[in-house]
Formats: sequence, structure tokens, C-alpha cells
Amino acid sequence: MDKTIALSDITANSYVDWFISGKQGINATVQLKGQTRMLVNTGGCYAPIIQGGDDCTDSNLSITIQTDASVLDISITASDIISDDSVKYGRNFILCANLGNGYNDLYIQVSAWARRNDPMEERAFVKNLFYQYLSLENHYLFNYIGDTYVQAVCASYDQSVAAGGQLFQDWFRAQYAAVTDTLQKYKLILAALMKHEKNYANAELSYEQWADMVIAFGNKRWKESKITMESCPFQYIRGVILSKDELDGFLNCKNALQNEYFFPQQITIAASHGSVGAHLEIGPTRPLNFRNYGISVTGASQAEQQNLIAKSIAYAAPNASILIFPELSIDEEIASYLLTQLTNAPGALKLVVGGSHYPKNPPVQGSYTNSAPIFYKSGSGWIQLAVYDKMIPFSMGYTQSVADAYGFDTGKIPLADYDLLVEDIQITPRVVILPAKDGVIGIAICRDAMDLLDPHNPIHKYCTA
Repeated sequence: MDKTIALSDITANSYVDWFISGKQGINATVQLKGQTRMLVNTGGCYAPIIQGGDDCTDSNLSITIQTDASVLDISITASDIISDDSVKYGRNFILCANLGNGYNDLYIQVSAWARRNDPMEERAFVKNLFYQYLSLENHYLFNYIGDTYVQAVCASYDQSVAAGGQLFQDWFRAQYAAVTDTLQKYKLILAALMKHEKNYANAELSYEQWADMVIAFGNKRWKESKITMESCPFQYIRGVILSKDELDGFLNCKNALQNEYFFPQQITIAASHGSVGAHLEIGPTRPLNFRNYGISVTGASQAEQQNLIAKSIAYAAPNASILIFPELSIDEEIASYLLTQLTNAPGALKLVVGGSHYPKNPPVQGSYTNSAPIFYKSGSGWIQLAVYDKMIPFSMGYTQSVADAYGFDTGKIPLADYDLLVEDIQITPRVVILPAKDGVIGIAICRDAMDLLDPHNPIHKYCTA
């Protein structure tokens, strides 16, 4: 099966960039050609990841996809590349192909623009590189701090780009021409972005959707140390590739929040006036795999929860735009009380994370999630904008003192049979992004933020607040 898509309205004598990425196991051939020459032919690549660029004299290009899959559906988005002075000088095409598993089976991005020293051309190039970085980052692990190739790339950047003698795009293409394998390609992209991102240190904080990626440029309002090499190595560029469900959620939140301002120039954090005596109860659920035993958490009494809600809202409403309740502090049954209190509270509150809870009626019986509802003030009322499910369960060692503290029956749950008590929740790797006018807010619960080495950790990948 094959399909050909025309890429029209391209200015002749443009520079053309392409990036082709296929999901693991997808077998397809992609050809990009003009009227006079073939620009790229991937051949029958297994999970192709191909990037390149070249001058092109043609004004009309086409992409042909050939595959032995029984399904070949293609979604295409085309847009003009516009300069700061509102002059069109290029064209961008994004194709997502469904070969039976979804529209992320094959991703193709083609950009064509007239050569000029323009910041927008550079930013489009950086977005292309950052998408490749996100596509490759989980495939390789190396110590970039001591790597000699990375050291050489950084030195070359300082001599050529930082010194002002060469455009970043031209320098990168020259470096890429000498790349010998995909690991070296990843090192080049990582080092180039780490060196070049400082150019966005003083840029006004902004974000945009680019294909199925959300990317942000500019200085973070909330600084965090680079605690480990596996946390995000970037300070001024952040991005995340979203699934279709995540992207739909992002667009829904964007429609609600895109004109909202949440952050003053100086962020102020304050603790609420909830009861410090409120406590959680931990109980056993079922045996799990690998010497683990499941546990669930029961919230404080309804009276304690209502006290926490009332005092926190009374304190926050006149002073804050965002109110965050602690994990597992508000049961599902108390959500209506929370909304009533919010509706009756005058003030500046715009966004509330309503703690989290285990839903009473999960989609699959016995399948728990630790879910945080997110409420937004729309007009004079409050609506539930999104729900975030915790990704990484907490755990603790199973010892006699722990069993005594929480009333575990060691006769039924022997200490000799289990090493850990693990929160019995389904892991839902689905990020929730709240894009406002002045920043992007990332949601995380407990270990989602604490486990910097975990590949599911969302905080350092996209949070800009």
C-alpha cells in the first residue's frame, strides 16, 4: 500500500529540513522528492529515525509512504512560517500516519524556508532538534559531563556559534555530517541544545504546540537545582511529547486557561491553616508480585476534611490564585462540599487542586487510582477541568514496627513472606498540562515529583512555573 501527499506553496530555492520518526516495529519506506530530484529515500527501514536538510530549487514537493501494513491513514497539518514583521518566508508540514496502531506510528516533519538570518528560523530548527532529543533520550544513558565527544562539540560551538562566526543551524549541519551512529547523534543533539539554550535565558516565557509536542521557551519562574544528570538538563527549553489523549486534554485546558494569568513577578508560597491533627489510615489490600503486599489509604474523618477545606479556602481566597490540597486529604464524597465552599468564597482564587482520592467506582473493579481533581473558576462558578492520576506508587519496608503502627495482622500477612508494602494503584502514565497565559503548570503527586531518576517523572520535563 502506498500514498502520496503533495506539499505545495513552497518558495523556490528554499532550504528544506526533514525529520522522520517511526514507532518501534513499524516497517515503511518514506520518499521526499521534488519535481527535479529525490531529497530522501529511507528504504525499508525498521523504525526509521532520519533527519537532514538540503537546498531545494523546486516549489512543489511530495511525500510518498509505502508499507505492507493493511492500514495507511495520514493526517497532515500545514502552516506558514511567519517572521516577526508578519512576512511569510516559509512553509511547515507535519504528517502523522496510522499504520494500524494509531497516528503516532509514523511522524514526518518537513520545513522549507528562504535562507535568512531570522530568529524564527532558528527557533523552528531548535524545536525540530528538541523533538528528536525527546524521541531518543530514553534509549541512551551516558555521562555527558565527562564525555570527550560532548567536550569537543561544546568547544566547537564556542569557537563557531558563540563567537558569532556561524549560524547555529549551519554549524549543527556541519557537525551532523560527521556523525557515525545514533548514539553520537544523540550526544550531538544534547550538547548542542545544552549550549544553545542560554540564548533563551532572557526570552519572555512562552509555549506552543508543535505536532504532538508541547514546548516552552524562556526562564523558569521556579528554579530547581540540577540534582542529577538524569533530571532534565535544560533550564530554558522544556518539552514533552503527548499521546492523543494527553494532547486532547492539553487543548481542552488551553481553551479554558489560555487568557489567565496565575503568576505575579514574584511567586509567594504559604501553608494553609488546615488542622495539623488530621491523619491518614493505611490498610492492607491484597498480595502483589515479587514479595510485595498492597496497601490503600483512608482519609481523615469527614469533619476533619471539612475543617481543612473551610480554613484553607478562607485563608487562601483573599490572597492566592492557586490552592493545592495535600494528597489523599479530600475524599470523593467531600468534593461537593469543596465546590460549595469555593462558590461562596469571594476573592482571587482561580485554580484548585482538590487533594486526591481513590475513586469509589473505578472503571475496572478492584483497580485503584490515586486521582486528583483540578477545579477552575469559569465565570461565577467552578468546573472540574481535568483529573490527574498518580504515576508512581509509594512504598515502605514491611517490619514489625510498621505492622504494629498500622495494625497489620502478621499471622495473615507474615513478615517472612513480604519485603515491601506498596500503594495498590494502577500506574497511569498520562501527564496533565495546564497552559496559562503566563506559564505552563505541571501536575504531580508525591513520588511523581520526588523520583528524579524515574523516566515517568513529569516535573522537570515540562513544568515552567
